[in-house]
Amino acid sequence: MASNAARVVATAKDFDKVGLGIIGYYLQLYAVELILSEEDRSQEMTALATELLDTIEAFKKEIGGESEAEDSDKSLHVMNTLIHDQEKAKIYMLNFTMSLYNEKLKQLKDGPWDVMLKRSLWCCIDLFSCILHLWKENISETSTNSLQKRIKYCKIYLSKLAKGEIGSSDEKTLDYADFADDSEETKDEDVDHQTSDLENNNNDKVEGLAPKDQTTSYEPVDEVPEFIDDADSVNEEEQTVDKNEDAITKDEQQVVKKEVDLTRPSAPSEPAAAEHKSYTKDELTKIMDRASKIEQIQKLAKYAISALNYEDLPTAKDELTKALDLLNSI
Repeated sequence: MASNAARVVATAKDFDKVGLGIIGYYLQLYAVELILSEEDRSQEMTALATELLDTIEAFKKEIGGESEAEDSDKSLHVMNTLIHDQEKAKIYMLNFTMSLYNEKLKQLKDGPWDVMLKRSLWCCIDLFSCILHLWKENISETSTNSLQKRIKYCKIYLSKLAKGEIGSSDEKTLDYADFADDSEETKDEDVDHQTSDLENNNNDKVEGLAPKDQTTSYEPVDEVPEFIDDADSVNEEEQTVDKNEDAITKDEQQVVKKEVDLTRPSAPSEPAAAEHKSYTKDELTKIMDRASKIEQIQKLAKYAISALNYEDLPTAKDELTKALDLLNSI
């Protein structure tokens, strides 16, 4: 979990470098929640969560303040909207991630099979995971399964790249027709519908959020260029993904931090009533403090039980009293 959070933070910084701070904002928020969900987190990870919270709050205040200025750029208004309108943010993130994923499918077929391809596949994994985590209550079961499937495919691609099974000189010529997943429909109607809404929406353009020479792919390709011969092979690859995680991680650690080759995101859709809950720094600090106290209470209770086993009643009473005092303070 700690390594996942560290990688997500590194990816968020990459997006900040290329001028896509809103993507980095949600990745940092996702990283904070990953850290807080870890019961045995280290002091370093807790410090990282606090640092990220400061960065998140500073970004929100900066965008909010600058967007209110009379001479503010239109892109600032768009980013401010994407911070506070969670439905638009979800669609924006989904469309951007699908565009990046589709581009990397083509690169897996045509090359180059370089370190940036591997870095981009990890980026897709983190973005899909971020979307599923932050907006899980507002995503249909069909879309959830589709996104989880893409995460699985990215891990299989990484495994095959690490083993040199993709992009080798003796690789046979590949045809997209051979990659269709016959076990499922090749299109996710929910994802298609949401991303097509973005294309048709003429409001709140986001032209200022990415370089003008970048192009956007609105059509989410749900084909499966697995470089896998049949369904049995897919199942075998799924079973071996975990075994190859170490090799993939070692390969990832050798990647020099570079700017990720990103496609241009499109305009967000109309706002909806549902909104993902955002936590303030004080609220998250209280959550961490509460978790720490609960952990202490559990330890004291164990000591009390151990003392009772040896009929050491004074010690048992003392430990239980301490535990009760902590419990009352929560």
